[in-house]
Order: sequence, then C-alpha cells, then structure tokens
Amino acid sequence: MFYLCLSIFIPKRVEREINYILAIESSCDDTSAAVLCNKKVLSNVVATQKIHEEYGGVVPELASRAHQQNIVPVVHQALAVANIDKKQLSFALIKK
Repeated sequence: MFYLCLSIFIPKRVEREINYILAIESSCDDTSAAVLCNKKVLSNVVATQKIHEEYGGVVPELASRAHQQNIVPVVHQALAVANIDKKQLSFALIKK
C-alpha cells in the first residue's frame, strides 16, 4: 500500500512492523531518492544536473526534462543499494 505524504510520519501502530519507505525529492536541479527501513536510512541517491552550469543558473524547462530522465534510474539505484525489491515498499513519500 502506498501513501503520498509531504513529511515522514509512521503511525505508532505501524512502528512495530518492518516498513520500507521510498522517499523522493525533485526540487530545483537535484533528483534524489532514499530508502528507509523504519527510521534507518538504507540508501540515498542524488542526481545533480550539470547542464545549468553553462547558463549561470537553473533553467526551469531544462530542469523539468532532466528530472524526467533521472527519476527512474535514481529510484532503481536507491532500491538496489538498499537491497530490496519495489514490492517490499510500505510507503512512498514525495516532495517536489
């Protein structure tokens, strides 16, 4: 089961179980994904967009396209580093 949240909140009745949480962040020019087991961080993967360096600042249209290109590989890598399958996820948290 998945929930869309803006902050990490694990109800007390769920804390006793093993919960794998996928956290995704995609603001400005970084795309990040982390996997937590209850409150322990198992992985944290960040893709930084170098394309903006030549413009001297973030170009929103380029950032949007780069987020679309980066999100799937970043999530896959975060799951691989955490050594879990996406079917084991209990929650997904997204901040953009």
